[in-house]
Amino acid sequence: MNILLVDDEAGVLESLHSALEPAGYDCNMFTMPEKALEAYRKRKYDVVITDVMMREMNGIEVLKRIRTLNPEARVIILTAYVDAETAIAAVNCGAYAFFDKPVEFNRLMSILEKIQCESKEKENERDEHRRLAAEIRAPKKGA
Repeated sequence: MNILLVDDEAGVLESLHSALEPAGYDCNMFTMPEKALEAYRKRKYDVVITDVMMREMNGIEVLKRIRTLNPEARVIILTAYVDAETAIAAVNCGAYAFFDKPVEFNRLMSILEKIQCESKEKENERDEHRRLAAEIRAPKKGA
C-alpha cells in the first residue's frame, strides 16, 4: 500500500516512516504540503496521512484539495492540538480517521489494515463486474 506522509516536522515524518516501512507500507514523506499535493497528482496513493498545523498550509486544506483530486481518497488527519472545531471540520471534509499526536501506532496500523481490506473488497467487486460484463458480451454457445 502506498502512503503519502505530510508534516512540516521532519521528526514526526521519520517516526511514522520507521513504524510503517517495516510493516510493508511504501511511504513518501513531504514537509511541504504543496510538494505533497504535486506528488499526489503524479502517483496513485492509497492513503494520505497529514498533520493539521503546518506553516505553509493546514491539514484541512490538504484534505480538501486531495478530495478534490480524488473524492474517494482516504485521508488520515494528525494533530497535537485537539479541539472540537478541527475534528468536526476534518469529518465534514471527508477525513477517514483523526488521530492525536503522539500517534498510537497500534491503532494506526489497525486503521491501515481496515483500509487495505476495503480496497481488496472493492477490487474484487470490480473484477466480478468485469467478469460479468465479459460474460454478457461473449457470444452464446449454440446460438
